[in-house]
Amino acid sequence: MIALALALFQRSVTPVTALPKAAPAKEIGPADVLLGSVGLIGALVLLALVAGLAVGGLFILRRRAEERRASADEPEATQLKLSEPPSRTG
Repeated sequence: MIALALALFQRSVTPVTALPKAAPAKEIGPADVLLGSVGLIGALVLLALVAGLAVGGLFILRRRAEERRASADEPEATQLKLSEPPSRTG
């Protein structure tokens, strides 16, 4: 009975860990927020510009390829127009 009473009063020991003090957080001002947003917008504009140029280049290459295929079907002849009717100039 005494052993049971002693077991109830015993507590488990939890180790205490001391954490090092962290450095204070850097304050963020309005200028920092403004510079960050301008940088983000600049990166997005640059990305959109590169993507637009790439897609535009693909459209141009596709159109040129279609023109080459269409001109390959036509005979390559030059009309010199040597037999035009004489002009009536007085």
